[in-house]
Amino acid sequence: MTRFLWIVLIAYPIAVGAGQILFKLASQRLRPDQPIWVQATEPMLIAAVTLYGALAVIWILIVRELPLSAAYPFVALSFVFTPLFAWLLLGEKLNPAYMVGIAFICAGVIITQRALNAV
Repeated sequence: MTRFLWIVLIAYPIAVGAGQILFKLASQRLRPDQPIWVQATEPMLIAAVTLYGALAVIWILIVRELPLSAAYPFVALSFVFTPLFAWLLLGEKLNPAYMVGIAFICAGVIITQRALNAV
């Protein structure tokens, strides 16, 4: 696997986490009494949807180059980056047990990649 592909595989879940932060920020700005067209033009929401659209294209490029079984475990890293971003940027709390879970996710990604490379 090329260095560029590794970078893209790591950047993908980071960008998913960033998109989730944008969705959260958009949700804090939206009000139920606003007309749908006002909600649809919320800049944070537009940024989040645009980012997710770009990520769909990037995912297609990734799976064109790799077997899905090799690429998909990296999606699990979004369950690592999203809470970390929420902690850093939104002040959400992460307790030690949660951090252990994050460590298990990282270990799972490492194990799946080593298993694939051992074949």
